[in-house]
Amino acid sequence: MRTLVLIDAFNLYYSVKGHSPRGRPRAYLWLDLMTFSKRLAARLNFGDSIPKVYYFTAVPHHMAGLEPEKINRHKLFIKAQEAAGVIVCKQSFVKQKGNTYAKIKGREERSWTEKGTDVTLVCCLFEEAIKGSFDQAIIVSNDSDYQPAIETFHRLFHGKKLAVIATPARKGDKGNHLLRKTTSYYYLIQEEDYSECQFAEEVRVSRSRSIRRPDYWN
Repeated sequence: MRTLVLIDAFNLYYSVKGHSPRGRPRAYLWLDLMTFSKRLAARLNFGDSIPKVYYFTAVPHHMAGLEPEKINRHKLFIKAQEAAGVIVCKQSFVKQKGNTYAKIKGREERSWTEKGTDVTLVCCLFEEAIKGSFDQAIIVSNDSDYQPAIETFHRLFHGKKLAVIATPARKGDKGNHLLRKTTSYYYLIQEEDYSECQFAEEVRVSRSRSIRRPDYWN
């Protein structure tokens, strides 16, 4: 049985930090998403055939002048994932309308919001389903915005399974009850799912080049 894995980066990031050891919130950020996906499929008894893993993210280019090192770490992470065979889909940040502000290094800035990630994930799910490229799929997220899409998927594709891996931002959280109601295949992420799926300190991205885990993530 072929399994498609679709990962919501925004939700995953905060979940990884929230499940890290106390005092080390970035300990598990060097996550090997391909190994992670295989582990999740095994948790659901979905088998080990995973032809595609998609990772939906957005690089915060708007922070280039304030925190360029943050963008560089993000790009390194993307390169490591692509070298492992993960398909990275990049969206963007836009300035949020209205009177909302966020402090960045002590400065008041109009806040930026990640846009397009969830919609792109859903479009990918339905496109791959129409193509017949998978028998079962996994959405990795804790966002209840996916509920209508999951319910629609079940109505249209009766022969395909769709699972949710809930990624709450805090250890001990029970996950999203709305997502739990939408599927018979549901798993609540555990700390060891992150800790035991880390890249090696050095990852080869080409024949002549390797990249290392950012020191800031130790």
